[in-house]
Amino acid sequence: QCGWPELRSIQSSEAYALLHDKRTVWNEDMLADIADAFMLEDVILAQKLAAEIREAEDALAAYDPAVEADKAAASSEEENKELTNGTDTGGLDLTPSLTGTQTISLDGQGNWHNQGLESSVPLPPAGFENLPPPPRQTTSFYDRFLKGQESSVEASKELQKLKWALSKQSSTLVPYPDLTQCCKDLLVLVIEKGLGALEEEEEGESGKKQKISFSKKLARFGYYKGVRHHQQFFLDRS
Repeated sequence: QCGWPELRSIQSSEAYALLHDKRTVWNEDMLADIADAFMLEDVILAQKLAAEIREAEDALAAYDPAVEADKAAASSEEENKELTNGTDTGGLDLTPSLTGTQTISLDGQGNWHNQGLESSVPLPPAGFENLPPPPRQTTSFYDRFLKGQESSVEASKELQKLKWALSKQSSTLVPYPDLTQCCKDLLVLVIEKGLGALEEEEEGESGKKQKISFSKKLARFGYYKGVRHHQQFFLDRS
C-alpha cells in the first residue's frame, strides 16, 4: 500500500467500483488487492471515531436527567422485587461474565481500552492476522455513559476525548468511501463466491497457530476495527 493519502483514497474508490462491477473477474489476486484497499486501519479508525462522535452527540441531545432518574428508580425497584421473590432463572448462569457486554472507551492518550464487565476480554492486536473470535456486541454510547445517570458530565468528557482523538487523525484530510460498509459488501461477495475458503479439515483455531478462512478474518477485522453499529453483521459471520 502506498503511503500517500490521495493515492490511497483513489485506490479505495477504485476498489469499491470494482467490487460492484459485474464484469470484475474474481480470483485470489483480485481479492487480495480489493481487501488491501479497504483494510486501512488508520482510515477506518478515523471513520469509527467520527461515527462514535455522531452517536454521542445524538445521545447527549436526547438526554433528560429526570427521565434517567425515573428509569434508574424503576430498575432498582424491579431488582429488589426479584431478590425478594427469589426469582428463578431456570438454571441459567446470569453472572456478568456471561451476560455482560464488552464496552470500549478512549483513555486520556486517545487509546482504546476495555471497560467491559469481563476484564479478561482482550483488546484486538494491530493488523489483520490472528484476531480472536469476537466476544459480544459493544453497547451504545447511551448505555455506556448516560443510561441511569444523574448528569451528563462523564458522557461530555468522553465526547471531548473522541473529538480530540479524531483531530489527531491525518487520514481525514482526504475523502474515502465508508470502509466498514466496503468490508461488509466484500464479505458478502467472498461468502457467496467461496473465495479464500479452506477445506473443513484445514480450518481450526486449536493450538498456537490459527488457520481460518479469509471470510472469518475479514469479519473479525470488521468487528474490531469498523464502526460499532455494524458489529452484529460481522459477529454473525466470524
